[in-house]
Amino acid sequence: MKKFFYIFSAIIIISGLAVLIFIKKQDKTVSFFTFPHSYNYVATHFEKEEIEVEIFLNRNDALLTNRQAVAEVWITDSERENVLPLKLLSIENNDNKLTVNEETYYGYDYIFEVELVTETDFEFLLSEAYLGLELRNGEVIFLKLGSFSLYKISGFGSEELSVSHLQGIVNKIDDVKTLVGICFTLKNKTSAEITVTDLKVFSQILHPALSDIIFPEAKTIKSGEDIQELIGSYNPYKVEVGNINFTIKPKSEVKILLPLKYKTLLPVKELGFIVEYELKGEIRNLYFNEFTFFTDYEFPLGLINDLEIQTHDNY
Repeated sequence: MKKFFYIFSAIIIISGLAVLIFIKKQDKTVSFFTFPHSYNYVATHFEKEEIEVEIFLNRNDALLTNRQAVAEVWITDSERENVLPLKLLSIENNDNKLTVNEETYYGYDYIFEVELVTETDFEFLLSEAYLGLELRNGEVIFLKLGSFSLYKISGFGSEELSVSHLQGIVNKIDDVKTLVGICFTLKNKTSAEITVTDLKVFSQILHPALSDIIFPEAKTIKSGEDIQELIGSYNPYKVEVGNINFTIKPKSEVKILLPLKYKTLLPVKELGFIVEYELKGEIRNLYFNEFTFFTDYEFPLGLINDLEIQTHDNY
């Protein structure tokens, strides 16, 4: 009987120690993830661009929340061949909370700066981008971002043509809240006719649906209106090659609704674009900086189920 008691006691003690070791190990780890979306930026040759990435972590005392613990940061592709160095400016708790698998994760905004300056136009385009972080303890972490595009151009705006009344049409595609169209007014500031010959967007995954453009004139359009009710049939994945050619009379303006199609579905919150136009026989471009069309996230079950949650040592 005593032998049995000693054996039983030993099992209890060993089990207790195993639990303590497990708990201790859990205390030394941190889990984290990002929600991939489409990051789109455009800047002038000598301008430094700021980039914001939200990372969710399951503990507020994580080493990753300490700016001094991060040695180097960069954006790269899945093959780690193309690299864009970044400078970490700040890490800020944004009070966002999300429960995944019965565990609470806390949102942190990581603010980076692209210090790259160029003398000519430049593009850094990744359809599948990763954020690389090297900690001062030597550990390297890669977080899936989604798509990424950075364009460096000579300048924004135009003396002949201006953009006003810009707004985004935001719908849900397969439960993902995202941009499905942009509505804006083009004003001809000259005394000659301007012919718009093309509209392009600064994005790796979006395609402007030129054949579906409408001119709503004075009609009031709300941001959340169903794109199908505005333009008729809309298939977000049916990408077609189209072209445009319309004239804006001198000192007049035209209102445009440009639908957007998706090569790959990722949430798009901000977007810049190009208006190509002809004036007096010369082709010119109006570059418009990325504009944030919405800021609030919605986390559909499909996105949550597909999250790539990583767990690393927290020391």
